[in-house]
Amino acid sequence: MSPDGNYVAYTKKNDLYSVNLATLKENRITKDGSETILNGYASWVYMEEILGRSGRYRAFWWSPDSKRIAFFRSDDTKIPVFTITDAPGLHGVVETQRYPKVGDPNPEVKVGMVEPDGNNIVWAAFNEKDDQYFGMPYWKPDGSSLLVQWMNRLQNNLIIYEVNTFTGAKAEFYNENQKAGLTWMTRVAAFNL
Repeated sequence: MSPDGNYVAYTKKNDLYSVNLATLKENRITKDGSETILNGYASWVYMEEILGRSGRYRAFWWSPDSKRIAFFRSDDTKIPVFTITDAPGLHGVVETQRYPKVGDPNPEVKVGMVEPDGNNIVWAAFNEKDDQYFGMPYWKPDGSSLLVQWMNRLQNNLIIYEVNTFTGAKAEFYNENQKAGLTWMTRVAAFNL
């Protein structure tokens, strides 16, 4: 639900949608969702390791003024498929999950910002091909910009960028380096305190 109560946003078949509650008009915000392209829906790495299970795979966030939605677009195409077996019931089940092991590629993630009716998607000026992680973004209280947590694969450099929601341009807001990398979850937990 948007903070002003006028919209509901959700994901369906790995695309991001919204509904205007006054008109009941459904807006399909993204149109490229697939088994490997996830819009507003967190890939396993982000759900399990970064955003946390409590988010239930949600990877989109309303601005405080309800004028924009920030979201992750994950491309899991290069991530190997891992087979999982479980033995509930008489015959058990076999599942598959795109799961990167050490040395495997991570999802290629883009950070988007869009109006709730689906107009004007703006992509933050990050190269999704870089080997990187994004933490949960935070809107500034007035909704004027988005603070995006970025960390390199070695997890020894945390940079928070302030992203212009109309142009996607980013400016360094905070930068912290460590000689030895800490786990991403330790860093994110410290930032969220």
